Amino acid sequence: LRDFGSSAEGRDDAWSDVDVEVFVRDEEFVAFERAWVEWAGQFGRLLLSFIGEIDNHWTVYDGRPGPLRVDFSLHRASEIPDTAKWPNAPLSVAHMVLVDKSGELAKVVASMVGQDLSPPDLPHHFTLRCAAFWYYAVRTWCKLQRGPTWGVRYDITYIMHGILMDLLRLETGALRRWRASDAAAEI
Repeated sequence: LRDFGSSAEGRDDAWSDVDVEVFVRDEEFVAFERAWVEWAGQFGRLLLSFIGEIDNHWTVYDGRPGPLRVDFSLHRASEIPDTAKWPNAPLSVAHMVLVDKSGELAKVVASMVGQDLSPPDLPHHFTLRCAAFWYYAVRTWCKLQRGPTWGVRYDITYIMHGILMDLLRLETGALRRWRASDAAAEI
């Protein structure tokens, strides 16, 4: 088990969710995934459990000060080496690794401790985000000419605002967690 969320990086508080990667032996993976709700139920009273749009197994437990969100990400054990490329920068191996029966997780996590998650080529990322903004500005203007105002609102609210937040982060140097956070983080 590995904590891949804010607590592994020392950013958690009473309102944080818990993000846990579960690595299962390859030959047991399908059966485990089929019974994941029963497995997750052993940790507390489940109020909600479902598989989200990005294949994460999301749960909500009865908790205090409010409901506790726990996102389980299930993986085959053979995928452990690939996780070294994932955008995580734990404070230490002990902050991220919860259970490691094989010893493989600790080795991979050691290479991730304190890594820089900022974009490797700032001018390139700035140019890409500027181009994306102007592309979506033209797209949104064309939608407005046709009249479907909900599509225009969606583009402005979810796409263009996100791009503007990215540009603001690039401008202000709020890049430490670029690859692992939403567009408005650290502004």
